[in-house]
Amino acid sequence: MDKIEYRRLAAECVHRAAGTADFQFKAILIDIAGAWLKLADLAEKNTDLLYETPSQSRTGTAAP
Repeated sequence: MDKIEYRRLAAECVHRAAGTADFQFKAILIDIAGAWLKLADLAEKNTDLLYETPSQSRTGTAAP
């Protein structure tokens, strides 16, 4: 999953929470939405940490 999917799931939880009269269930859905948003934030931060290996030259050594 990616950050867009996590945010979509968070929005779905908020939408469902808005449609229920059960306050306990509403609170659970809002908590779950918050967890999805945390995952979205982590996914976004992790994309900045991706490491790409250096390309190799014809001789098989790593490029500078």
